[in-house]
Amino acid sequence: NIEAHKFLTMRQHQQCQELIDKWNNFVIRSHALRKVFFTIKGIYFQAEVSGETITWLCPYEFTTTLPKTVDYGVMIAFLEYYLVHLGFVVFKLHHDVQKQERDEESKPEVTD
Repeated sequence: NIEAHKFLTMRQHQQCQELIDKWNNFVIRSHALRKVFFTIKGIYFQAEVSGETITWLCPYEFTTTLPKTVDYGVMIAFLEYYLVHLGFVVFKLHHDVQKQERDEESKPEVTD
């Protein structure tokens, strides 16, 4: 949930949503999801990826007011960095899953 903001462009918002969709697709295809639990803050998900446990929070969708004391320019700079960085990570994870799926398909079937 990213409120419309003077620093956040529509393109950045779309990139965030695309990255979320790609991550969720990876978790589904790789059968990595291990736990889901609900809290007051939102829904926590836990997945096992390359031997590492990853936990993330998806907040409930409701309108919040953004504090005026936060430097959103700095936050947008970090957002831009993480959009690129996580884009490469998710690409690599998808590539690894596709390679594993191709390897499994090319294995000869054992018949009795």
